[in-house]
Amino acid sequence: MSKGTKLLFKSGNASLVGKVLQPLNSCSSTNEWLKENTMPHGTVVYTTHQQAGRGQRGNTWQDRPGENLALSVLLSDLLLPVTEAFLLNKAIAVAVHDVVQALAGPSLALKWPNDVMWRDRKLAGILIENQLQGQKVAQSIIGIGINADVPAFGPDLPQATSLRLITGQAHPPTRLVDPLVAALRYRLTQLHEGDTVALDQAYHKRLYHLGVARLFALAGQEKWGIIKCVTDGGQLLVAWGDDQEDAYTHGTISWR
Repeated sequence: MSKGTKLLFKSGNASLVGKVLQPLNSCSSTNEWLKENTMPHGTVVYTTHQQAGRGQRGNTWQDRPGENLALSVLLSDLLLPVTEAFLLNKAIAVAVHDVVQALAGPSLALKWPNDVMWRDRKLAGILIENQLQGQKVAQSIIGIGINADVPAFGPDLPQATSLRLITGQAHPPTRLVDPLVAALRYRLTQLHEGDTVALDQAYHKRLYHLGVARLFALAGQEKWGIIKCVTDGGQLLVAWGDDQEDAYTHGTISWR
């Protein structure tokens, strides 16, 4: 998609993101709340107590009251071709990365497809649920979870961290809302205007273990490979030692 040739929104624009801000004392899931309530395009709903949050592939997002931020955004009237849906992932992931980097420092990266990592530990996650209409994404509900003020994680979460653990300072979750809204508006405007080259460069600049040899699990076997890039369709392109390159969808290859 070349600059200026396609638009993300049929009507409205990125500046409407956050115009309606709906705080909740608690909820089962901010994504589910948006599915169950009729709200205008750009609505942002958030809570610091999400009782049944979900991550990628149905994983549970653990939450204790007042420690994490769960925030979801409703994007309606979209014109994004299904084949280019991962552009939306890139825009959201870069926006979230940049907000937490401003607080946690430079040791952050985006782990394909949608996790924000700090020194190999997960700091934030993103769940994007798209509603299709023909060959286009017509609506998207974007869920963002950030470990903000968590003082400690149990032994069942050895690879998690929080802004509080990283900085040694308190980070009330709701203070992240305004910076997130501003960052989302900026990156969605970039996508809306068709500046996908800059967006792709920003995503790959932040990509976890790009160009680094590491161990993967693939079809029941472990194999060393090097991440080359993430394709326009959202596949992870990996180069193997036999000079072969293969692209993988999420769930068909895993990290070791």
